[in-house]
Amino acid sequence: MAGAARAHYVFVMRRFLPLLLMLAQCSGAPSLYVGTIQPQAGTCDAPSRASLIIHRHAVQFAPSSGVLVLTGALTPEGQVQAELVRAGADKRPYRLVLRAGVTNAAVDGEYTTPRCRYAVHLQPAG
Repeated sequence: MAGAARAHYVFVMRRFLPLLLMLAQCSGAPSLYVGTIQPQAGTCDAPSRASLIIHRHAVQFAPSSGVLVLTGALTPEGQVQAELVRAGADKRPYRLVLRAGVTNAAVDGEYTTPRCRYAVHLQPAG
């Protein structure tokens, strides 16, 4: 594992390990996917690391540094939609949305903010 990827993996595990341990006690272990988000259109930040945790049908997506976490659901068809709505600087809703497809091998989709659209490609951690 490359240095930056390992550092991100350690960061994610430290941040989410208590949640993962709690969820592991329930039936079925959670799945962790890590990878990159690549800018596609708009006024975007540089490419960055992201992580996704799936447990049963609940989803948590942490883009970039993981400061904000989008929550959502996994459909029986393997589709994810996660969202976080915050108040923007202008007091209007600032909507962050992940739409992706999930397989055992990867998570591929799109992460959008009011300023940018990113391509998402995540793979199982480990």
